[in-house]
Amino acid sequence: MRSARRVSAGLMMLGGLFYSVWLLELLLPTKLSPRTSYVSELGANGEPHALLFRMGDTLAGVSMTVAGLVALLLLRRSPSWRHERWAFRLLALFGLATVADSLCPMSCVATRDAECAAREASWQVPWTHLAHTGTSTVAVTALGVAFAVLLWRRQRVRCWIGWEGRMVLGALFVLWLGLLVATLAAHLPGVRMETMGLVQRGQLLLTTALLMVLAWRWWGSQPQEATVVADQRVGQQPGQ
Repeated sequence: MRSARRVSAGLMMLGGLFYSVWLLELLLPTKLSPRTSYVSELGANGEPHALLFRMGDTLAGVSMTVAGLVALLLLRRSPSWRHERWAFRLLALFGLATVADSLCPMSCVATRDAECAAREASWQVPWTHLAHTGTSTVAVTALGVAFAVLLWRRQRVRCWIGWEGRMVLGALFVLWLGLLVATLAAHLPGVRMETMGLVQRGQLLLTTALLMVLAWRWWGSQPQEATVVADQRVGQQPGQ
């Protein structure tokens, strides 16, 4: 049981690292401005190193999906973890949507190409471009709810997150949510945000940080029911 939990937590950490592959834009000539462009545009068709950035999303999505499924198998008989089971289902959904993101790249870069922006606004872009918007929405929604559950749910467990740590992580989650709302608001008609790219990148950095901390907590946690059952088995005599 402990090994399965650590496999799940390790995959969460690995997924967080793969989800940060966009940081390679600091080292590679991407032709996009981090100040104004969306991270998804790094993997748009025709962009240099697009395959690398899409592969990072694919590996991140697969890691998160498997991490969520392993956690669900581990917690399937732990009644007090029923809310966490929903959180891990959402984590798996986030992973699947992230994989779909990588398989449905944007057809052009709207923040750099006015013609692309006009086609996007009138829905005259390939279905993969439109699907990318949908899968991104599913991914961020699933992850946000999963974060909320894992950060705030009080559980009868050992080695879980303390109250002080929950307050700090809660503040980070509120900041993450605020940056996400600001990023989404940039899509509204009449809204102009010159630093939209930086805002989204800040939100993605917080995403990785929260995933890492929650994965570390999950690594050291243990459902109380499982501990009690194990203790009872040790105390049983043969033939009882």
